[in-house]
Amino acid sequence: MLLVTGLLAVGVVFLLTPDDLVSFRMLESHRAAIIAHPETRDIHPTITYYRQLDKQLAPDARVFFSGMVGTNYMRRLFYYYFAQSGLFPRVVEISLDHKVDFSAGWFKGVDCTSPGELRTNGYDVMLKVDTNGKVVALPLTEKGAMKR
Repeated sequence: MLLVTGLLAVGVVFLLTPDDLVSFRMLESHRAAIIAHPETRDIHPTITYYRQLDKQLAPDARVFFSGMVGTNYMRRLFYYYFAQSGLFPRVVEISLDHKVDFSAGWFKGVDCTSPGELRTNGYDVMLKVDTNGKVVALPLTEKGAMKR
């Protein structure tokens, strides 16, 4: 048993280069920095936006993310995935008929850009990506109004 343990230790020493050891040390210091300052954990500004939005929305607000279905929006999908995570446990819908089909890197569904139609369908907040690539939240009902 002692011999096997020794052989494993020698193998690890030969497999890990000095660069690997430096990487592990840097990873550990990065982890410690994030634990000490959790506000720095978000690597994308959109994630920070969703965290702020989560604090301002009612827990049962219904959210619709407009402009996420169709082949033209394949490069925007990360906005939707981040929204699902950042606004959980709220359900973030992207299709009016609630039937979304993911096919070849894009979503098939029924998009809606009309705030009035979304309000009629029971949604409280409309999310969309503006021309600058920023997510904008449009309150549709009192429940969707942002708290300060």
